[in-house]
Amino acid sequence: MAVEYQTGLKPVEIAIESLSGDSVSLTGSTFSIDYFEDILEPAVTMQITLNGSYNLVSELPIRGGEKVNIELELASGTFMKEMYVVKASSGDFQRQTGAVILHLTSKYSLLNEGNRCMKRYSDTVTIDAHVKDILKNKLGVPDAMMKVEQSSNAYGFIGNMRKPLQVCQWLCPKGISSWGVSGTSGNVGTKRGQAKGTAGFFFYENADGFHFRSIDSLVSDSRIQDDSADAEDVITYSSKGFGGIDANLLENNFQIINHFMDRNIDVKRAFAIGLYKNVSYIYDTLNHQVSYYGYNFKDELGDSHLGQDDIHDPSSMFTEIANRPTRIISRTTDHGVLDKDGLHQGKKESGRDTADMSKSFSRYNLLFTQALNILVPCNLDLKVGNVIKCELPRIQEGQSREIDLQLSGYYIIKEVRHHIEVGEITTSLKLIRDSYGFKIPTST
Repeated sequence: MAVEYQTGLKPVEIAIESLSGDSVSLTGSTFSIDYFEDILEPAVTMQITLNGSYNLVSELPIRGGEKVNIELELASGTFMKEMYVVKASSGDFQRQTGAVILHLTSKYSLLNEGNRCMKRYSDTVTIDAHVKDILKNKLGVPDAMMKVEQSSNAYGFIGNMRKPLQVCQWLCPKGISSWGVSGTSGNVGTKRGQAKGTAGFFFYENADGFHFRSIDSLVSDSRIQDDSADAEDVITYSSKGFGGIDANLLENNFQIINHFMDRNIDVKRAFAIGLYKNVSYIYDTLNHQVSYYGYNFKDELGDSHLGQDDIHDPSSMFTEIANRPTRIISRTTDHGVLDKDGLHQGKKESGRDTADMSKSFSRYNLLFTQALNILVPCNLDLKVGNVIKCELPRIQEGQSREIDLQLSGYYIIKEVRHHIEVGEITTSLKLIRDSYGFKIPTST
């Protein structure tokens, strides 16, 4: 019979099934589980550390590809996962004699290795439809696990024998958000100059399934508007300053145990990559023409950001370069579709590739303006791609006085790590955002 621990951990089932069909229960073993999500990764991963199970690899045996069923009852909810063994390795024998670490991933990550996208994908179909097609027909992902946001542009390409999940990631910078298109949710197949959404999507897997989300929709979540009644639905974490907390107390479930701010200000690097201003010269290899596009993030960003409206452009402080691009980009066109004669269908080209590749490049980099790492009591509702609110103390003379209005505010969860073992059940988060401070309420 499973034991109810003071930490709220109750192992219901941990079983590994060999390729021959034999099943071994690991429920009674001493173990720890680390579950990982990353907004830049197309699949979730997990590690299970088993102490005193050094014979497991040879006795079962474990060869890779074995199914592992996990069901745990936690204070924050039920943790249920079906994962597959990628590899098994030895643990730290100095600390854990006979430890075995099982490295796991989702089924679809393994299926991805044996599938390729080969067909021609039509230039009259929106990018989100291509993503759904690939997930369903190449990997067999059920509809309930596909959380795919509509893009405002169509795009054609040839699979070229690439893996399905990698193709979905490749399409991300080419997708244009449908947010902000003429006051609507977006028009299918919009052409250059009509769509107001910014280019740039993320493709990732979390506990809810596969997501194809635009940066605009992530940072423009209606709930984060302070003048919205739905703002209360955003999970809020607060820090009381220095020192740990008792995570067993209900009132402390949403307290930050500790935090670390990545002060990643690097103006020279921002200039070098053309974060604020850049120009692109694009050479069309088919018609031998050069097109030009100038990008200024102030003109394109609008109100799609997480923090204050006055996003700072350091180049404006120097009159010599205030109106100059800090990077010049030269590249060739990326035409995805050829007609039957092998010539580019220029009249049918969809999307705004010339302009939006510059936009997406800057948008991705801007989103990592500020990074915050926090450790909180385990919360299974926290998933990558979600927006949370953090209240951090302002430190004065070694004491926390009040909320720091610059460091606090709304963040996107980039990485999640749930650590589960007897005596320690926590969630580690890496948070990112594109601007500083609290979002200023929309004036009415």
